[in-house]
Amino acid sequence: MDRLKVYFNNTTDELVQDDVRIPVIRKWGHPWFHLNKREQATVFLTETELRRLHRRFGHPAVMRLAKLLNNAGHDNFEEKTLEEITRFCHHCQLNSSAPRRFKFTLKDNRYFNYEILVDVMYLGSKPVLHVVDSSTAFQGAKFLSAMSAKETWQALRTLWIDTYQGPPDILTHDAGTNFASAEFRAEAKIMGVTCKQVPTEAHWSVGKTERYHAPLRRAWDILHAELAGTMPDEAILQMAVKAVNDTAGPDGLVPTLLVFGAYPRMTTESPPSPSMVKRSEAIQKATKALRKLTAERQVADALNTRNGPDTADVLALPLQSEVLSSSHTTDQIISGLILMRRTRRLRR
Repeated sequence: MDRLKVYFNNTTDELVQDDVRIPVIRKWGHPWFHLNKREQATVFLTETELRRLHRRFGHPAVMRLAKLLNNAGHDNFEEKTLEEITRFCHHCQLNSSAPRRFKFTLKDNRYFNYEILVDVMYLGSKPVLHVVDSSTAFQGAKFLSAMSAKETWQALRTLWIDTYQGPPDILTHDAGTNFASAEFRAEAKIMGVTCKQVPTEAHWSVGKTERYHAPLRRAWDILHAELAGTMPDEAILQMAVKAVNDTAGPDGLVPTLLVFGAYPRMTTESPPSPSMVKRSEAIQKATKALRKLTAERQVADALNTRNGPDTADVLALPLQSEVLSSSHTTDQIISGLILMRRTRRLRR
């Protein structure tokens, strides 16, 4: 406090440094003050919290968990602690594989066009194909002339695949006749796209696309009310999509900057378009910030979630998949009640 020239005002319960005042809460005979979200992500992790993270992330390798914690800003832990947790973990002892040589690096899914989320929304009475990139939140939209699988695939090719980088690795969609049809999946398989279907009315369905319906609809309503008689609806929809893509998100990241590495020029006084080297550096810096924010959120969610099994693989199963189910039955015997477990294979 002497070095920072800070003093505690016990009459107003504040920390005072020149003109800066931080409110303090008195509890249990000691003064406390709250950290902001960025400081909360960099506090010291106890061994109990490290064990909880080890369980919540599905018992990952030591280097993989250490890399995630470093991206989230936790650089105050020792890898020896993670190694001890992994060595004494019951599930890691039973299911760990033998040591292997390093052969290749798995793909990082935090880049543009790795996974896209598609859904159909309605603007007025017209169906619209809405596409959102999973990592950068860059999006696109196009009117559909018919709710058929062929028309949906042609609209997706025109809107996304033939316009930007190409076909994505994963295409996530809700359960619908136009996306789940054999024709749509066959066309996607030819181009090397893996279709991932979300079960019907699942509470954890494609939430990002559903959330981005509201900003796009709001931008469409404003532009359509002002420009309805001067230009077609397709041009107004493209203007609405452009306005949403050029808007900064809650973390200050602009989707256009993440994808193209430059801010859009608005007027003649705007700075000139940067060179390819500057664009590449901007994309690398923005992607690094995006990965850090994603890692911070993953660690915070894992620490605040109650302990339980990893259900990510189960939730990703499509409909009519075979699952292994365990049920409990109670039978009456001579000596009294006994609890028995029966395991069988079911088809859902």
